[in-house]
Amino acid sequence: MKIVLLLANCTSLILQQIRQITKNVFDELEVNIEVIELERLQYYQGEKSWQFENIAKSIKESKGVVAISHVHIAGMHSSMQNFFEHLVEWEEVIADKPLFAITYSGFMGEKQAANKMIEAWELLGGIDGGNIALNRCTVIEDVQPSIEKSIEAFYRIMRQGRAYIMSSERQCYLSLKGSKVQPEAKKGIPTPDTQIDTKLLVEPVSEQGHKEDKSYFDLSTKEQNIQELTQLLKTQMQRNDEEFVHMSQATYNYPRKNADTSSKVKLHHIPHYFIGQHNRDINMVIQYLMTDSADKGVIIIRDGDCTYQEGIIESPTIEITMSQEILSQILSKQVTYQKAFMIGKLKVRGNFAVLSKLDQVFKAM
Repeated sequence: MKIVLLLANCTSLILQQIRQITKNVFDELEVNIEVIELERLQYYQGEKSWQFENIAKSIKESKGVVAISHVHIAGMHSSMQNFFEHLVEWEEVIADKPLFAITYSGFMGEKQAANKMIEAWELLGGIDGGNIALNRCTVIEDVQPSIEKSIEAFYRIMRQGRAYIMSSERQCYLSLKGSKVQPEAKKGIPTPDTQIDTKLLVEPVSEQGHKEDKSYFDLSTKEQNIQELTQLLKTQMQRNDEEFVHMSQATYNYPRKNADTSSKVKLHHIPHYFIGQHNRDINMVIQYLMTDSADKGVIIIRDGDCTYQEGIIESPTIEITMSQEILSQILSKQVTYQKAFMIGKLKVRGNFAVLSKLDQVFKAM
């Protein structure tokens, strides 16, 4: 796996420390880092440049990007701003790639700058991978564990993938560029990429109150379009056969504390809870058999990684039989593997000592 590390005026001691922490974490995770110093990038001239072409190629070949920027008076460094302006010409290379932003301010505005970097990245089609905002009051030794955990979380985003959700800003951006946001639209409903005749906004009216040009939409057509759009929104918001409820009448039902969430957790979700990347000494193969479904799968933990495969294998390290309700409770840390075994909620065949290790390498999400 490869990532790109973008640096914008990272000459201060604290940013040098952050850079080293970032490198150390990715080295332990066996991730290759390509460092790019943005101060060397020429000023954006409104078109593609050969200097940025190599940067775009590196980003395209990577799984994600970490951007570290010094902050001057509530704004990202000018070289980072210059990077995003160039990126407008190469936005296809960041499609569905996450960005992790790290900012530092000796005065103020580190949070605003981090948010601006993430917003710019999402606007161009990337994914929010999180951020860390630091200031001159920050003591690196105190926050280093939190920084390391945030970087590890970003690593999991890259490994597991995160579904891309288009923002309304991205939709507006694409419509202004003339790109198609929706594959097709219902007849009579304009899409964001529809070219609208500005003459329709000011329509000539005769003394009798009738429009002189019959090519313009009449009132009945407009009302029909509004009704169709309303019906379309209702259809999209309805869940299965539930009735559409007006927002002013709707209420939110908080989930019960002991509500059954077993339907939300499946065997193939287990690797998402894995946190043992740094403990490469744990190697085991766990066979899972579910009592209330036909699910049968195997979790393989090896060399700091966790993978899932369906089916049954011979000679696993341990075989665990339980219900999906118990699996959900274990992964949400309502109960441990060991306690579930002791109270008879799951059955085990094989190496019982593995249960204590399983409680250590998975966390609630």
